[in-house]
Amino acid sequence: MENLGLDRHAFERILYLIPIILAGFLFGQRGAIVVSLVALACMLPRAIFISEHPTDAILETAGVFVVGAVVALSFGSLRKERERRIQFSVLNEISGVVSQSLELGQVLSSSIDSVINVMKVDAGMVFLLNKEAGELTVAAQRGLSSGFVESISRIKLGQGFNGRVAETGEPLFVEDISQDPSITKAAVVSEGIKAQLIVPLKSKGKVVGTLCAAMHSSRRFRQDEVELLTAIGNQIGVAVENARLYEQEKEVTNQIRESEERLTRLNTISTVLAESLELEQVLHKAIDVVMKIMEVDVGLIFSLDEESQELVLMAYEGVSKKFAESVDRTIVGEGFNGRVAKTGEPLIVKDVTAGPAWYVPQIKEMKIESEVIVPMSFGGRVVGTIWIAQRRPRDFLPDDVSLLTALGSQIGNSIANARLYQEQREVTEQLRVSEERYRELFENANDAIWVHDLEGNIIAANKASEKLTGYTVEELLQANKLNVSAFLSDEGLVMAKDIRRRLLKNEPVVQPYEQRIFRKDGTEAILMITTNLVTEAGSPVAFQHIARDVTEEKRMRENLQFYLRQINRAQEEERKRIARELHDDTIQYMVVLARQLDDLASSSKGLSNEERLRLESLRQQINSIMEGVRRLSHDLRPATLDRLGLFSALEWLASQIPSEISVEVKALGSERRLPAEVELVLFRIAQEALSNVRRHSQATKAEVTVEFDDKKTRIMVRDNGKGFALPETMGDLVKAGRLGLAGMQERIQLLNGSLKIESELGRGTTVTVEAPI
Repeated sequence: MENLGLDRHAFERILYLIPIILAGFLFGQRGAIVVSLVALACMLPRAIFISEHPTDAILETAGVFVVGAVVALSFGSLRKERERRIQFSVLNEISGVVSQSLELGQVLSSSIDSVINVMKVDAGMVFLLNKEAGELTVAAQRGLSSGFVESISRIKLGQGFNGRVAETGEPLFVEDISQDPSITKAAVVSEGIKAQLIVPLKSKGKVVGTLCAAMHSSRRFRQDEVELLTAIGNQIGVAVENARLYEQEKEVTNQIRESEERLTRLNTISTVLAESLELEQVLHKAIDVVMKIMEVDVGLIFSLDEESQELVLMAYEGVSKKFAESVDRTIVGEGFNGRVAKTGEPLIVKDVTAGPAWYVPQIKEMKIESEVIVPMSFGGRVVGTIWIAQRRPRDFLPDDVSLLTALGSQIGNSIANARLYQEQREVTEQLRVSEERYRELFENANDAIWVHDLEGNIIAANKASEKLTGYTVEELLQANKLNVSAFLSDEGLVMAKDIRRRLLKNEPVVQPYEQRIFRKDGTEAILMITTNLVTEAGSPVAFQHIARDVTEEKRMRENLQFYLRQINRAQEEERKRIARELHDDTIQYMVVLARQLDDLASSSKGLSNEERLRLESLRQQINSIMEGVRRLSHDLRPATLDRLGLFSALEWLASQIPSEISVEVKALGSERRLPAEVELVLFRIAQEALSNVRRHSQATKAEVTVEFDDKKTRIMVRDNGKGFALPETMGDLVKAGRLGLAGMQERIQLLNGSLKIESELGRGTTVTVEAPI
């Protein structure tokens, strides 16, 4: 030692490094520091008080302490590095285990085995979190009894150690559970569990469950063990999430595969049903396909009769004719079948004996034990039902019901299409027959019928058009050579354009209307025409005309009106002549006679009183007769009408009405004289109207209004009498015994005017007459 420059005391101080290094190796950094402090405590007094060179001794002591501390730190770093390598090795091992499979059960089982081996524990459990239920359920375990596992199979979130860890997301370890007063489950105590380390299973920062490592003896888990198990828990959490995603994907794949199979089946029946639109063929194909796809022994298809609210059997297989007849018609709401039609919900019948009394024997005879009934729907409403059955016990699954319901929709749609096709075919046939009938009526009609497009080109015409126009049908239909405007005068063309405009604007048109055309030979024809607008898809494409030649009728009517006018004029002239003769001759003679009687009575002194009274009586009779003749003269032809005009004549006429009826006469517009013929006709109509008021109305008040206009004159006679029931048409006035009203109508027609009568029982009568000027 002396050769090395060290004395005994220095060598002894160096030897203190041996226990420091050994403690660091065995107990780590903390153990090396503790031993270093002990060695410092042993060496420092000696260096200060005993050593001959205290300064050197203190420096040597400090050097030993520093070297020991450095060695302790080095050993601590080496130990941590070793622990990290162990953790990485364990995590790699766990990662390899959990990545070997995507099956959740296998992943958890392998993970538990690895955790028990790595953590050197007696038991392990994995709880998975059900967020919807808010609870943890045991997913895997090792080293625990089945009774204990069953007792803790479900733990509410926040309850117990595992519930607390799942709620907080933080690890938890318990050194000795038996010393923890919060433990209330007797199963934990009876299982003999003392120490637990529980860490959360996390994936993407969210807790998906917990991992529990348990011991049957007390154990204080180190921080590095907590960190290691936490890291393992994170790996298992990711593995759990991946396994769940795999299961979801597998479930989606299975659903897709089942959907594909279902769509294949539906496509099959759709293809089969689309082969025909005949209802009977569709029904038989449908029942065959349903029985094959559903693999059943019996199949029946019912259609809903909405009018009678009954299900009617349309097609069946697998049952006798007798059974089919027994279920041929079912009231909606009765029995299994009627219940499905009413509710629109499928029905699985497990006990066929629960049906109606008449139904059970028939079912037993057919040996049916299981059946399903689903609605057939179309457009969101039930149109029938499908009934399938098996002659052996069978549990129909929800997928079976779902598939059959989908088939019901397909069949309902096909049946609806078949019915629509049948209805369309019937409609088409009806249209064909109707078109033939229309063509026959069109060709053989007595009235001329032609159709022209919007440009006026004739596109259809019947045989009667030839007679009316003088052109053949072929000539009328020659494109761009003959237009309807060629038949019309300028005035007729203006009228035709006005009618066209009104029809295109959907304005009312008085029909039939009078129109004049020129025939091929140049002669004029008077027509009564009815015109209609022809549309396609809501758009106007043509005009149809139905015309009747009224030329002769018009001429005869004009001749008749002329004849009636002449007769009326002759009658009025005769009335006028008689009235004048009565006034100028008869009344004058009677005046002379009355005066002669007066002279005789006053000049004959020798007459007795009796004779004088007799002469006075004769004079009064003559005066009365003279007044009657004067009134008759005025009735035949009122002189006021000729001298003063219509309004004054009406005032005189009103004054002749008895005082029991108050009659008011008023004028609207500028009063003026009218042609003599117009004044006479209007006066006679007003005279007849007031006569009816006096004789039939039982009125107390009447009003005569004369309205003078530039182009027409209107008279309205209104009363407050009892009124009467009008006939349906003016032509029925004669049949109803209203001869006076019929006479009014005939008189105004001579002026091409109009008469309107309004009356209601108990509400009086109004007569309105208009005459053009």
